[in-house]
Amino acid sequence: MVYLASPLGFSEATWAYMEQLEQAIKGAGHELINPFRLFGPEVFISMSKMKDETGRKAALEKLNKQVAGVNTESIKQCEIVVAILDGPDVDSGTAAEIGYAFAQGKKIYGLRSDIRNTGENEACTVNLQLEYFITESGGEVVRSLGELMDVL
Repeated sequence: MVYLASPLGFSEATWAYMEQLEQAIKGAGHELINPFRLFGPEVFISMSKMKDETGRKAALEKLNKQVAGVNTESIKQCEIVVAILDGPDVDSGTAAEIGYAFAQGKKIYGLRSDIRNTGENEACTVNLQLEYFITESGGEVVRSLGELMDVL
């Protein structure tokens, strides 16, 4: 089973790519857990519109804990984590999921299709600690969806 760690569900601009990734991973014969399919952004949006500030904050705190707990348990259930590493810096939630997955002994593959490198020096594609977690897990950082499918 594969866990998809990414920020792709937060923006309408990236939903189609997220679906493409999901289909490719499933098409390669893997079961997939995408946390955005467990709790969509509409849940947070609807709660943020609550008029009662105290009630809204309490409801969001409860939801935040629930989402984080479900994500944690989902990572535990998976053998592999696929982490999307695009952007000027890796999404903080994705980075946390990578660290947790590494601590749990999961194999991690990072997909960086962004042409920019954001590591500390020319020897790393992304943050050196994240790249270490990925490669030491037995995974690797790949640069395209096609490369990801080759290693999965």
